Amino acid sequence: MQFCERIDDQYEMDRTWGSGGKAWDLEYKYRRGGKTLCALYAKEGRFGFMVILGKDER
Repeated sequence: MQFCERIDDQYEMDRTWGSGGKAWDLEYKYRRGGKTLCALYAKEGRFGFMVILGKDER
């Protein structure tokens, strides 16, 4: 929860829940302008995090 609160404090974004696909049970995405900044993934006993980098960051 603290991690999500920090993101919410730093950025103004849309947040969406998803099914998580084949590998995960849940997905929580932070999006702005139709693009995903990062996504959190959860499965029993596991936690995943993905950051999407743009051209300038790569």
